[in-house]
Amino acid sequence: MRSPVGSKIGLVLNQHLGRCLAPCIGAVSPEAYCKVVEETIRFLHGNGEEVKKDLQDKMAKAAEDWDFEAAALYRDRINGIDAVLSKQKITAVQSQDDRDVIAICQEGDEAVAVCFFIRQGRLLGREHFFLEHAEGQGLPKLYGLFLPSFYQGDRLIPPEIVILEKPEGEEVLLGVLKEQRGGRVGFTVPSRGDKVRLLGLAAKNGQLLLAEQRRSRETEEAEARGLEELRLQLGFAVTPRRIECYDISNIQGAHMVGSMVVFLDGKPQKSQYRKFKIKTVTGIDDFAALGEVLDRRFKRGLAEKEAGKRDGFGHLPDLVIIDGGKGQLSSALKIREKYGLNLPFVGLAKREEELILPNQSESLLLPKEGPAYHLVQRIRDEAHRFAITFHRSLRQKGQTKSVLDEIPGIGPKRRKALMKHFSTVKAIENASEEELALVDTMNREAAANVYQFFRLKNKVEERP
Repeated sequence: MRSPVGSKIGLVLNQHLGRCLAPCIGAVSPEAYCKVVEETIRFLHGNGEEVKKDLQDKMAKAAEDWDFEAAALYRDRINGIDAVLSKQKITAVQSQDDRDVIAICQEGDEAVAVCFFIRQGRLLGREHFFLEHAEGQGLPKLYGLFLPSFYQGDRLIPPEIVILEKPEGEEVLLGVLKEQRGGRVGFTVPSRGDKVRLLGLAAKNGQLLLAEQRRSRETEEAEARGLEELRLQLGFAVTPRRIECYDISNIQGAHMVGSMVVFLDGKPQKSQYRKFKIKTVTGIDDFAALGEVLDRRFKRGLAEKEAGKRDGFGHLPDLVIIDGGKGQLSSALKIREKYGLNLPFVGLAKREEELILPNQSESLLLPKEGPAYHLVQRIRDEAHRFAITFHRSLRQKGQTKSVLDEIPGIGPKRRKALMKHFSTVKAIENASEEELALVDTMNREAAANVYQFFRLKNKVEERP
């Protein structure tokens, strides 16, 4: 249970950082807090320009009183409002009336309603809702089913609702909406102008959403087929839901690293990927490096599982894929034997995507271009990409450190600032002394040191 003292400290800290007015601990008067709430409501109702004008007046007053800290806070709030309003503005809309624009797009048994909320000529928000069992239902029927549920509860109802076709039961629905709003409400089916353009934009959004949903469904079906075919090819009784793949990356033994990628139900789980710096292997020995990676992974995994943890390393795989041939698989099997793991291990040779199975002389060739073939290929490529990316980052850090750290007066902060500004060591080398001096944390002396260092270095390298 959280300590009351700790909670109060947290509230005070948030108030001090400007994240909260902290009315619950009396840091602001009820009157001042109510004014902030009123400003927020006005802004959400589309009166952003009025709120901005009030803040500008307060900023000017604070500046006149020499309260520049308060003026700066008002300035930041005004900048925030400008950023939001610039994104909301729809420049081609002439009318300043409030309206909702609702387009329903239909494709077979699926449909989606896309809603734009226009307040005083600005797009304040948008939402979309997928509708089920739409096949055989026309737009009037779909609108008649969707609109009553959409406007139930405390949702704000504007005086105008722009739609593609009039809904079934229009008169009854209008009566209900007018009663809820306490004022006039009308449906508009436009034939030209801004309203047609906005409906078209909403409809375009709907078509993209339906296409995305269709692609997602097709991908899921392909993943399920791939897992099922892989199960049958390997002769498993159950589908391998969690698959882990391991790869080793190095260039002439330098910065040797290992990668572990995780796929669950055919989908990559990037939050569960892991990178390993090889600690115990010297020289070029992929087999030993792979053994170290697997040893660290399963030693920790079994310890976490015994401690009752079922996430992270404590979640053991249903299938382990080793990127490599018989030699890599043999190293992996030693770790499996060491820890008494009852898990299936297979090697994956790059040639023809061959699966190398333990204790079998013949490799398994998956049906070319089949779903299992593509799934295994995707998993292997992801492990390779992840390892290469990690290896490249370590190599770049090593190169940066080996060069810039040799320069007098260039410590970690200046090195970081130089790399952030120029992106590469080569760009730093080609920069003028004036350009170097303009970088954050740098001064004339440090810039001269960097400039002279690379000039001298190049002269030395040019000597025969």
